[in-house]
Amino acid sequence: MSVTEAAIYIGISERTLRSLISKEVIVYKRILGNSDGRGRIIIRREDLDRYMQTDAA
Repeated sequence: MSVTEAAIYIGISERTLRSLISKEVIVYKRILGNSDGRGRIIIRREDLDRYMQTDAA
């Protein structure tokens, strides 16, 4: 999922999700090939589900 899709999926803002990503709380992959040179962030649904389970505990 994209950052936008993932934020909607777990019910938080995109900014909050990006903060969690930068703190390495949520696992992600960076796919290179974007015109800005940084690439795209992709997050697996399984990793979001795992985060929601541990966050709820």
